[in-house]
Amino acid sequence: GQKGRRSKATGFHRILDATELEEAELQLKKAESVLKRGVKKEDENTRNLRRSNWYKVKWADSVYVIGDFQKGRAELKGMPGLAAQMAINNGKKVFAFGQSEGRWFEWRGGARGRKGQFIETGKPPRPTMRFAGIAEDKISHKGKQAIKTLFSENYVQVPSVTESVSK
Repeated sequence: GQKGRRSKATGFHRILDATELEEAELQLKKAESVLKRGVKKEDENTRNLRRSNWYKVKWADSVYVIGDFQKGRAELKGMPGLAAQMAINNGKKVFAFGQSEGRWFEWRGGARGRKGQFIETGKPPRPTMRFAGIAEDKISHKGKQAIKTLFSENYVQVPSVTESVSK
């Protein structure tokens, strides 16, 4: 399983077992192959973070990533790029906020053997019921604002129990 796994996330935590890690490793290697990224020498904790993104992607209908593009807009850098590629490989809708560009893009697969790329989309559609949100640890101010806007434009804020009790 995932030894020494630490997470800043709140809520339910579940450690992936050996079978789940193996499935995730296959998906991760496929994404690395498509992106022509060699398997990096990295510690097990970092590799497990990459593997855990597979389960976010697997159970989502759509994937929203915050990151930086490379190779034009054919792919994203780092962990968001690997997660986006796993989603693309498995036929998921993928939306990416380019931190440098300050805009949203949607993945469009290539036709007739041509490579796909991210096309500017204005603002992304409302997230599906089961969506995944994935970003690097360091999100720019523009990236944080994009997340806030995505949620504020698509969901009604509900006051917390403590807010309603304190009034």
